Formats: sequence, structure tokens, C-alpha cells
Amino acid sequence: MAPSPDRKATMRHTVWVGKVKSNVPSELLESTFGRIGPVLKVETGFAGFAFVEFETEADADRACQELDRKKVENLGMILVSRATSRGYEDAVMKRDKYQQAWRGGPKKQNNWSPSKRGRRQRPTSTSRERQPNREGSVSRSRSRSYGSNSSGGDRCSR
Repeated sequence: MAPSPDRKATMRHTVWVGKVKSNVPSELLESTFGRIGPVLKVETGFAGFAFVEFETEADADRACQELDRKKVENLGMILVSRATSRGYEDAVMKRDKYQQAWRGGPKKQNNWSPSKRGRRQRPTSTSRERQPNREGSVSRSRSRSYGSNSSGGDRCSR
């Protein structure tokens, strides 16, 4: 999908800011970049970067020249370059999809769950389920013996 002419014009005024945390306060970026020129919009919530939109293209150029690879108070060293419409749209789509997953939006058909902090859930295994033994009680089979006299099966050397 091609970006609209309005989006292309807006991207000329927008810079990508790298090496910032996703939870950086937008006010901090607005005050930092506001020294260059009037800021129209600051978008955060991306993993390691943000977008800052200026009123003019000249201000965006000046921000790239003056702030790229500079150490900024309360932010550290940041990277600043011109944003592209494709990069911006991809980043917004991924951020929105991620935030929707955290809010309990539509579920995918895979094992990933944001509530597990990025870890995959194990599918339930039928081989480890409890099976009734001859006496009728339930037991679980074990594949290794971890006794002190076993040879080669110990996890820790003694």
C-alpha cells in the first residue's frame, strides 16, 4: 500500500530518534527537540526509538545535524535521522499490534502469550500425564534415577 500524499509531506517534517526507551516521557523529547523548532507531535512506545514531527522540514534537518550522536541530559546519547514513511508505518503497525495483544485483543493460533513475558508456553504432553498403575493408584513414570549411586545420570557432580 502506497503512503498517501499527505503522509509523505508529513514525513519530511519527521525525525526518527534512536536509543531511547519505549517508556521515555514524550514531554522530555518535546522539550529537547523544541529547542530546535516547534514540535507538532511526539510518538513513543516503540522498542528503542521514537518519532518527532516538526512544523517545518528545515527544523527536521537541523535536528538531524545538531542532535545526531549527541549526549542529551536524561536520555544519554541519541541517534537522529530523517524518518521514512515505510519505517514509520511499519513501526506504528507493530506497536499497535503489540499493545492490542497486551490489552487482550484477538488471539493468534500460536503458543506465544504476552502474559508469560515473551516465553513460549509448553504444549501439554501426553507422555508425562499420570496413568493408573496395576493397583489402580495414579503414578508418574520417570526417565532417570537421580540417586547418589547412579552412574552417568547425575546432573551435578558430587
